[in-house]
Amino acid sequence: RVWPWKGQTDFLRAAALVAPAHPTAHFAVIGDTLFAAERDYLQELRDLAHALGIAHRVTFTGHRSDVPQLLAALDLLVHCSQAEPFGRVLIEAMAMARPVVAYADGGVPEIVVNGVTGRLVPPGDIAALARSIGELLAHPAQARALGAAGRERVVHQFDARQTARAIEQVYAEMLDGKKV
Repeated sequence: RVWPWKGQTDFLRAAALVAPAHPTAHFAVIGDTLFAAERDYLQELRDLAHALGIAHRVTFTGHRSDVPQLLAALDLLVHCSQAEPFGRVLIEAMAMARPVVAYADGGVPEIVVNGVTGRLVPPGDIAALARSIGELLAHPAQARALGAAGRERVVHQFDARQTARAIEQVYAEMLDGKKV
């Protein structure tokens, strides 16, 4: 979703810092606004890309139903939401063996392990965000290793069957302690 709390302005500002050192890098804002009233924000993002001098290197995809294919085409996923409760796209990117660069805020640190499956930076620190993106672009072997570790984490930590068993165990423990 394209919406201010998702942090797309931070992403574009970081992209502008990364762009000079990585002249072949291309950046994508994947998604769209949900309501007509939000269209102004999308235009603000387009205007910001122009103002930062990177509009020719940024694609605004709009709504897409082929997210797995888009994730497969990425070198890495950048997630700039602050106070993100869960961040399903993080799991999706990690399942596709894509490293993640994200703000260490909300539920994100429960998904992304800093230095293992991706890079976590302080919320709002655009310079740190750009540095982490740039380092992974400059070191593709490291990025691949983080992506592979992310895939393993998803398989072992976020498998639906395993999660269901864990929830069943919590219920069983709760019921064992109470008379029903």
